[in-house]
Amino acid sequence: MSLRGKFNSDTWGGLAFLTLALVFGWQSLGLSYTSPAGPGPRFFPIWLSGALACLSLLYIRGSLTGEERSAETARPPRPVLAVSAWMLLFIVALPHAGFVLTTTAFLFLLLSRGYRWKVSLPLAIAMALLLFWLFRFALRIQLPVNSLGF
Repeated sequence: MSLRGKFNSDTWGGLAFLTLALVFGWQSLGLSYTSPAGPGPRFFPIWLSGALACLSLLYIRGSLTGEERSAETARPPRPVLAVSAWMLLFIVALPHAGFVLTTTAFLFLLLSRGYRWKVSLPLAIAMALLLFWLFRFALRIQLPVNSLGF
């Protein structure tokens, strides 16, 4: 049986991501894996490329075995558009509202789609504060802050 008839848009999309993963993985081989301070510039690209390659292969396998999505089970593009709009709003608001407030709002919008607000809001606040502390104090990376300093 020929696989040629089974190639569909999912297969080609998976192959595109596999190619992207292989190119980025190959390009990162010229960098050092470690540095005196810990992980080097190759550490994240090589692991992320490997993960993307594995996921791409699984996706390609699923598309070739005939696990096609019907129109009834396919997700509508509306949530994708909403998240894209929230990401754009995040980028615009970040320099003005600061990292903690903007990240809290963004995470709350994401989490409120699947959880009640009583769970979403505290979790969004906790994650934003944890990320702020991690970047600002543990990694010593300056983040945008508002007039209150967070």
